[in-house]
Amino acid sequence: MIDLTGAAPVAEGGEHFVYQHPKRPNRLIKVLKPNSKRRRFRRPAVRRFKGLRVWHREFSEYLAALANNGRHSDRLVRLYGFRETSEGLGMVTQRITGPDGGLAPKLINQVPLHRDDREWLDAVKDDAIALFDQLQSMHVDWQDMTLSNVVVTGKKTRPRLVIIDGMGSPALIPLTHLSDWMFVKANRRQLQRFLRMIDAKAGRIPKR
Repeated sequence: MIDLTGAAPVAEGGEHFVYQHPKRPNRLIKVLKPNSKRRRFRRPAVRRFKGLRVWHREFSEYLAALANNGRHSDRLVRLYGFRETSEGLGMVTQRITGPDGGLAPKLINQVPLHRDDREWLDAVKDDAIALFDQLQSMHVDWQDMTLSNVVVTGKKTRPRLVIIDGMGSPALIPLTHLSDWMFVKANRRQLQRFLRMIDAKAGRIPKR
């Protein structure tokens, strides 16, 4: 068991706390937040996996990426598995770092800092297009697509986006898994929405 007693989270998501692995500096541990919500109707995935349904979706998409790509893609955070911790079950992931050696910054925090840097914003948007092209080739769903679920790595002149959270589809029957045409259409639609998110965060009005 990994003892996290007294450790402060280094980051926080909507459904989990993120801790530094106490023995492996290049790894993090995600621990689910307590969830007191109770619903009368629960989907089969919720009944079966309970709070771990989020991780079930993420691992399913990660496996899809491995199956279709043949190897790990550096566009996705690397997933290592599960470990018991003093704070509950934890999922061990890669610690993605920025140029200063700290945690790589989230895109949602970087865009406002570069709102007047058109070259940087254009480079990020170009890389976003490349990111979604790779997701399409790996047939990976990124349904919880937000600027908070992706970090910025690489040099300032060549920023590179990496997804750290939100993979998988919460749909009872994901239609994008049944039809390649529907998957490609959804991927292109998400790309355009993602680009609009960047423009909106930067205070720019996208061209129509």
